[in-house]
Amino acid sequence: MNNKIQKARKLAFFVKFIYSYDSKRAMAKREIKQSICSFCLVQHPHTEFYIVDLPMHRLPNGETQGIYRTPCCEKCIDKKSTKEKILGVVEEPKAKKKS
Repeated sequence: MNNKIQKARKLAFFVKFIYSYDSKRAMAKREIKQSICSFCLVQHPHTEFYIVDLPMHRLPNGETQGIYRTPCCEKCIDKKSTKEKILGVVEEPKAKKKS
C-alpha cells in the first residue's frame, strides 16, 4: 500500500511539472486584428485602414441622405471611382513602428 502511494505522489509531481513547463513555454500567440476593405474585399491588418464616410442613399437630384463609416485600404482610396463616392476621411492608418 505504501509503495502505491509513493508512486501516485511521484506521478502527481511529474504531471504538475510537465503542466507548468508547457504553460510557461507555449503561451498563446496574440492574433492580429484583421478587417476587410469595403471596395476590393481584401483582408488586411486593422491598423492599415482608412475609415471613410460614405453616403447611405443618393437621391435623384444628386443629394445624399444619411452617412455611414467603413474601412478602406490605401490602394482603393487613391482610385478615381472611390474618390467620387467618399464624402470624407475620418481616421487615417496608424503609423507603422520602425525597427
